[in-house]
Amino acid sequence: MASRTRSGVLALTAGAALALTVPTGGAYASPPGTKDVTAVRFEWKFASVAKECTTTLGPNGYGYVQVSPPAEHIQGSQWWTSYQPVSYRIAGRLGDATAFKNMVDTCHAAGVKVVVDTVINHMAAGSGTGT
Repeated sequence: MASRTRSGVLALTAGAALALTVPTGGAYASPPGTKDVTAVRFEWKFASVAKECTTTLGPNGYGYVQVSPPAEHIQGSQWWTSYQPVSYRIAGRLGDATAFKNMVDTCHAAGVKVVVDTVINHMAAGSGTGT
């Protein structure tokens, strides 16, 4: 790119850590390296994603796996219910906090980083009863 601008970089990492970095002198993206392919595994259970990282993604050189939002959400089996959180707890039909942590640890050990789709600063209307 010909022009580079100063900007804050908002990075959301697996494990629900949020970091705001404001570089001095400008922000420059690093090249993705050789492992720049992302596998999208929306609505896969966390245990299944962990297995996929060790059996398929890691061995085949994938750099990332993207998963559905892990937050507790409204009840229902439709895909979009994952985007209707009722709390910030990691709980739902895809797995609990232990399964999520195991997935992240297993994928990282296989050389695959985890990208988590999230719903920030939003809670669903309704009873507040989650999955």
